[in-house]
Amino acid sequence: TELRPHFLQHFGKQCAEGARFFEEFPPPSRMQGDFRDELGKHLFSKDPFLVLLVSPPGAGKTHYMDETRHRLQREHGVEITAFDGSSDILVTHTLAELLQRAVSGSCGDSHLLIVDEYHMLSDDQKVELFEWLADKLSTLRVVLIANRIDSKDREKLDHCRKMKQEEPNGAQSSVVLVETRLTRAKVEEVMRSRNNTPELRVHIATWCVTSRLVFGEESISLRLVDGLDRILKGPGGVGKKSALV
Repeated sequence: TELRPHFLQHFGKQCAEGARFFEEFPPPSRMQGDFRDELGKHLFSKDPFLVLLVSPPGAGKTHYMDETRHRLQREHGVEITAFDGSSDILVTHTLAELLQRAVSGSCGDSHLLIVDEYHMLSDDQKVELFEWLADKLSTLRVVLIANRIDSKDREKLDHCRKMKQEEPNGAQSSVVLVETRLTRAKVEEVMRSRNNTPELRVHIATWCVTSRLVFGEESISLRLVDGLDRILKGPGGVGKKSALV
């Protein structure tokens, strides 16, 4: 804070008039803190949909889907096809061939297609996937799960939305992007379930928040919690501020 006036004085002339070189507070994130309510709303609806769920690795996406799929199958009779976008089978078979075989004979809105590790698909495979989905969006329910998203993915979703708007029954199906972040509350929830001590929970949650602010959303993951816990329990862990660095 002591250096801030000097920075402002030095760079003030280089900044556009009215521009703020320093922000008092970071802009609010457009990402959701918890994807479960938004995704559950679609999963337990009978309407067709396409949802692309994006969040950093270890945020609980696959775990939530594994838990929910059993409810959907047991309580709602939903037929589910799960596909791994990182599978080696894609070396010898086309994606469209595998998907068509998987959903062949399914009953429309009672079928849910889950494509995990969507971000691992090549650009050509993503194009192939969306071309295959093009004439099925009015009947099929689809969840794509990814750790990251790029501009081409956004363009594909926009194209699907336009296609649905042009169809007479387009309003009955949804094309949704759900971008989430790993919040401090979620990290603390997981640590409580794992019985981490209150003192360590504070240090780990603070580390996660700081790392996200400095390095970005993809720098933190629930998969880091156990490792951080071990570091802090080691020699001089909690008392040594540099332990987590």
